[in-house]
Amino acid sequence: MNIQYRLAWQRIHEMEERLGFPLVQTTVGGRGGGGATLTPEAHILIEHLRELFSAIDASAQELSVRHLGRLKAALQD
Repeated sequence: MNIQYRLAWQRIHEMEERLGFPLVQTTVGGRGGGGATLTPEAHILIEHLRELFSAIDASAQELSVRHLGRLKAALQD
């Protein structure tokens, strides 16, 4: 994503605060190393956002076709 590690975590914490639930679960490092995984809530959020963005794209496409058709008709008059 081409942003600093610290800034990425800051943004994640800001989103968690606004949403009211955790997005990432972390494990402390050690012999096997630490890590981070998405929470079940984060997976649900991602799925809903994908559906929302898909609906927005479809609506934008439909409106674009409709308005470009009107523009073409107006220009041919």
